Amino acid sequence: MSYRCRRQPQPRPSITRASVPERGDVWLELPARGLIGHEQQAQRPVVIVSGAGINAGPWPLVVVVPLTTRDRGIQLHVSVEPPDGGVRAYSVALVEQIHAADRQRLVERWGRVSPATMRDIDDRLRIVLEL
Repeated sequence: MSYRCRRQPQPRPSITRASVPERGDVWLELPARGLIGHEQQAQRPVVIVSGAGINAGPWPLVVVVPLTTRDRGIQLHVSVEPPDGGVRAYSVALVEQIHAADRQRLVERWGRVSPATMRDIDDRLRIVLEL
């Protein structure tokens, strides 16, 4: 009699309402592998810019804009001052660095940016994406 070793399917983590990132939330994102050039490579806070339909959808992705404390005076960047979004230091949103991120990379929720900050990010996204 022969036995086959079957690989058991791994249970998918259940997404609870509390764990689904919401538009305007600031989360700490773990870095991705294989980044090159000017792509952001460090663990850093990000602002969730995708809507509820994407964030709670069947795919584990959200669309984010990273934050940095290094202000280079670029007009596309949006200022985020403490305590807005739960940031601890003056930061800027790098709107040109918008990207999709797996929800598993989001490890800690910091807070939520103000409606005014979110409007500024949206305005810059319209410029970057030519919408």
